[in-house]
Amino acid sequence: MPPVAICLGLSRTFAVAEDFEIRGDIAWPLFDEELADRFTETKFSLARRVSVGLWMASIIAHTDRTADYWGHEAAYGSARAAAETPDLCRALYADHLAGVRDVFASSERFLEVCRETGSGWAEICGFRGVPVSVDVAFPHSGRLATTLPTAGSHAT
Repeated sequence: MPPVAICLGLSRTFAVAEDFEIRGDIAWPLFDEELADRFTETKFSLARRVSVGLWMASIIAHTDRTADYWGHEAAYGSARAAAETPDLCRALYADHLAGVRDVFASSERFLEVCRETGSGWAEICGFRGVPVSVDVAFPHSGRLATTLPTAGSHAT
């Protein structure tokens, strides 16, 4: 069982989850399988980066500009783990992607998106069955302008 579910207890975690229509970011991805089993009508999406290297640069920039967050410690063992133990973080990220894909293999409740390869509102809104709003920019904070590839390029 993931650390956050152990701390809160799975029933309390589910009670908290019931209050939200959308659950995202740390720490929810730590227990996708339990949430998928509990919320059988819920759709899940995985927003990945085009490469592990880009994800690492992003998470380091993110943790450098924000206060320590318990979710990072629960997920990675430290609020600054990407900078402190990069090999561990790379492995955890790869394991997370593989684990989510395994949980939702062949599921119509799952969408994988990657902004760097062009995913955006069209994919997400189509998956959710809602109209696409062209008036709202796709959200993104903390851009790494010097390291982000353009849509369609292949970073490693």
